[in-house]
Amino acid sequence: EICDTALNKWKSLPDSIKNDPCFNDFQRKFNENAANSEQNKQQSFKIIQYSKTIGLSLIWILITCYLLIKEEKVLKHELHTIGADSTYKLILPYESDKHTVRFWIEGYFGVGLDENTTNVCKDCLEFNFFGDYLEFVKFIDIYVAHNNNKAENASIEIFIKNSMKIDFPFKFSYDLDIENPTYSIILAGFVLIFLYGLIIWEVVHRTFASVLSSALAIACLAIVNDRPTMKEIINWIDFETIMLLFCMMIITGILTETGVFNYLAVFVYRHTKGKIWALIHSLCILTTVVSAFLDNVTTTLLISPVTITLCETMELDPVPVLMMIVIHANIGGTTTPVGDPPNVIITSNPYVVKGGVSFMTFTKFMGMGVILCVISTAFYIRVMYRNVGKLKKNCMVSQNDKLVHEWEEALKTLGSSDNEAVLKGIIQEKISQLSSSTMEPETFELKLKKMEQMYPIKDKPLLYKACAVLFFVISLFLIESVPEIQRLSLSWCALLGLLLLLIISNKY
Repeated sequence: EICDTALNKWKSLPDSIKNDPCFNDFQRKFNENAANSEQNKQQSFKIIQYSKTIGLSLIWILITCYLLIKEEKVLKHELHTIGADSTYKLILPYESDKHTVRFWIEGYFGVGLDENTTNVCKDCLEFNFFGDYLEFVKFIDIYVAHNNNKAENASIEIFIKNSMKIDFPFKFSYDLDIENPTYSIILAGFVLIFLYGLIIWEVVHRTFASVLSSALAIACLAIVNDRPTMKEIINWIDFETIMLLFCMMIITGILTETGVFNYLAVFVYRHTKGKIWALIHSLCILTTVVSAFLDNVTTTLLISPVTITLCETMELDPVPVLMMIVIHANIGGTTTPVGDPPNVIITSNPYVVKGGVSFMTFTKFMGMGVILCVISTAFYIRVMYRNVGKLKKNCMVSQNDKLVHEWEEALKTLGSSDNEAVLKGIIQEKISQLSSSTMEPETFELKLKKMEQMYPIKDKPLLYKACAVLFFVISLFLIESVPEIQRLSLSWCALLGLLLLLIISNKY
């Protein structure tokens, strides 16, 4: 008969020992007890589910109420013309409870007008009782007549002087309903914490967390009287970035079906002859190169499983090796505009594109930094793990000896009471069996043969087609870097490559 004390001791054993067939009776007893407590767990799970539903429903009610109460903000626009070498006066109403007024002046501020203009005073719009926001003002002087005494019916007078010898048309937009920026900062911090809380604790799926947080952010803008229109929200979406990421990730997914990433890792293992540092540095360089042209997160996810297998084969601790691969994936991802989502966002920005930052330009400047980072990281890793024993898991002990050691450690955790006598007897018998058996170490050739059988190329024709398309896409990236023949954006290059791959691989 298995008593509760012995069962509790069994549950505290490592999984590798606890799940051994010699403990089938303990496993059966545990399953019987677990069945009895399953109902209590379900009840607790229901309480958690109800709490989560109530909390998310309150957030939904908050979003809905503010979107129903607050109207979309539509700026007031006025068209004016300033005569040649004259001053124009604008009068805006002013509410004493508002401390900020925001206005925009837009017009044709061409380069050819430089000779007829004077410098703008950047501080001329900043006063004690309101701030400013000004766009595209380069060639006109602005003066504001104001009264420091905040009368209830006071007005704001803006004088715009045109120093040119021609009439100057412009569009004037203003917003008198501006809340304190501190409120906006606090609400933005709340939305950010809310989003990461949902993702970190896995309250809901991260996609739903993003959508819910986006709606909450719009509601927060409504709270500060800055609710955007649907047109503005659509303009915030960077479709260039989305299309580039979408196409490159599908190309990567098709490449994954061929098993090429696992094969490359085995290829590295074969040519490094199982040497520890040669293998680690080769895997890191492979990760850096692949991450430069494919998404670095996807690359890490694809290379990690075979890396763990290699570490087990060479009796290495996979944690530090995986950390090295993650570091080099991030380094490699910064090399090109397509290696990391932030790079895509940066290089697809209209201002960056207008500045002439092409694929080649970005890669040229980032490439040198990446090379220096790889060298310095390799030096740091060698210094940090100069004692190779830190990378190995019991490298001087055979697999059989490690098993015996685990069972002996488990035996030490047991006491001398009669309740644990059954458990001690089973463990001692298992130790005797393991001590009497011998296991011959595997050679490098045998390990390599097993790895090659586990990770072959699954579809060679598809691999050739995918590599050809990837070469075509990268070539387009480089060709489109030449300003004289630039016709396509990075996203269009990726889309054309994806369409070609879907056609020739019969995946349409």
